[in-house]
Amino acid sequence: MASSTARASFRLALAIIAILLLFYVGRPLYWKISATIHEIRQNKQTVRGGISQIVLEAQKSVGLVPRRGRFGSR
Repeated sequence: MASSTARASFRLALAIIAILLLFYVGRPLYWKISATIHEIRQNKQTVRGGISQIVLEAQKSVGLVPRRGRFGSR
């Protein structure tokens, strides 16, 4: 059996790793969404158009949107 000190150290290390992971993943995502919302406000788009733009930008940043002309389309 592991000692209580080892378990506490493991939990602390796991919590630190989780916080760092959230920081490094969440921060760029926050800035991307914030910039997109700022752009939507400047262009005075509708809510539907703004949400569509946010979704499209998120898909582009993850790489889910195929580029045009990739599959032989003109």
